[in-house]
Amino acid sequence: MKNITSSLFFLLIFVVEISAQNIFASTAYNEIVTLDENDVLSELIVEVTSDFAILDIAISPNNKYYGIIADEIVEINLNDGSVNSVINLPVFNPAQDNYTSLVCSNNYELYTLNNLSKILYRYDILSDTLINVAALSISTPGDMTLYKGNLIIPTGEDLKAFNIESNSFKTIFCYPPEIYSLLGIANDFISCDENRIVATDSERYWEIDLETGSINLFMTTTEYITYGLASNNEYSASNCNVELEDIDCTISSIQKLETKPINISIAPNPVKGTLTITTNFQLDKIDIYNVNGKLKHTILNPSKEIDITLLEKGFYYLLCYSENESASLKFVKQ
Repeated sequence: MKNITSSLFFLLIFVVEISAQNIFASTAYNEIVTLDENDVLSELIVEVTSDFAILDIAISPNNKYYGIIADEIVEINLNDGSVNSVINLPVFNPAQDNYTSLVCSNNYELYTLNNLSKILYRYDILSDTLINVAALSISTPGDMTLYKGNLIIPTGEDLKAFNIESNSFKTIFCYPPEIYSLLGIANDFISCDENRIVATDSERYWEIDLETGSINLFMTTTEYITYGLASNNEYSASNCNVELEDIDCTISSIQKLETKPINISIAPNPVKGTLTITTNFQLDKIDIYNVNGKLKHTILNPSKEIDITLLEKGFYYLLCYSENESASLKFVKQ
């Protein structure tokens, strides 16, 4: 009897520890790590073997891990870090990241947004079918999650909600001035009425209460540079169906930059010293912003190679201007 009791006690502890680690982050170094019960990025789950960065991850109801790598959905093997191609997504500009977001529903459907065409796609894992869901008016710098039957999509200044049943599209949360952009977002789902939304700009982590519109900073770290977040239970939020309230957002005090896309790419990324720009356009100016929206460097009449050795390690936005056109790209300084 004592042995059985001890075994049950051990099992209970094990279940509690596992359930506390529901949120996972994909990093610039192709690692998948856990956000532990103390809200600290800690345990390394796997190091993914890929020549390209994992821009986001999603977890299915049967606990399979999927990722966005170079405009392709892949399945990630947690045992050895290898990836298997699932589907190549429609590409509108091979020189830029078309897709940076991924989330899985309870019906084994992976949602992702093409940032150039602004088309929302749904890939059905079970039937191996890709569906054009809707043409949205937004792009996202990073991630998406599920909340009360809605896809929650970060933009440059707010959170949008796309209801997967009614296809309604609303603004549901306005960023405070200290947030320039959100890259990762996940929902630690408990019930339709109880959700914990966690979001990051790659170094700072917030808990967002979408009911009250409040936000709380709970961690800042430079140990990991996060690209995307996912939870192993957010798929359950697709079973709920609530029409969220549409709100108006006033323009933040942080400078917002509207860009018309030009054909441009950068390499390597992540980068340590020299960033090489590839484009057919003559660039007039380059601005480099950190994740807080602070202008760190301006270069007039830039060359195609930029020395960034003086920048601190972290996540940055590169704003390139050519006559009446411009482009925004993101890079990581190692």
